[in-house]
Amino acid sequence: MTRATSVLALLLALYPLSMLWAGPGPDTGTLLVGFAALVGLRITLDQRLTVPQRALSLLALAAFCTLAAQDPELRLFKTYPIAICGAGFAFCLLSLRHPPSAIERLVRRMGIQPNAAQVRYLRGVTWLWAGFFAVNATVTAWLVAYGTTDGWALYTGGISYLLMALLFAGEYAFRRWYQARYEGSSR
Repeated sequence: MTRATSVLALLLALYPLSMLWAGPGPDTGTLLVGFAALVGLRITLDQRLTVPQRALSLLALAAFCTLAAQDPELRLFKTYPIAICGAGFAFCLLSLRHPPSAIERLVRRMGIQPNAAQVRYLRGVTWLWAGFFAVNATVTAWLVAYGTTDGWALYTGGISYLLMALLFAGEYAFRRWYQARYEGSSR
C-alpha cells in the first residue's frame, strides 16, 4: 500500500466524523462530493484493479452517491459502513467454506506455514472476526434506522475502531498466553 492510498484509507475511516464536525444539518452535497472524491481516488490508485474493474467501481460509486443525494437525512450514505462490514463478514464465511480461512491467508502471506493445530486456531479467529463484522453491521444498521446522526458518526467513526483494536489486542494476548501454556512457544 502506497503512502497515498494509506492516507486515503485513513481519511475514509474517519469520514463519518465529518458529519459531527459539520454540525447540525450538514450540507448533503458537500459531504457526498468529499466522500466520492476520497473513494474515487482510492479506486483510481488501486493498482490491483484492472481498467474495467476501476470503471465499474467508479460507475457504482457515482450511482451510490446520486441515490444518496436524494435523501437529505443521508440514510443511504450512512449504510456505507454496513456494506464494508457485510463484505468482511461474507469474505470470512466464504473463506471458512472454501479454505484456507481469511486469517490463515493473512498468516501465509507473512511467510508463516501454520501446522494443523494452528490452522484450527486460525479458523476460530476467522469465526471471531465474522461475528465482529456481523455485530458491527447490526449496530450500525440500528443507528441508521433509529439513532441520531451524531450517534452514528461517533460509533462508525470512533467506537467501532476502538472495539476493533480491543479485539486485535485481546486475540493477541490470548494467543500469547495459549502458546506459552499449551505449545511451549513464546511466539
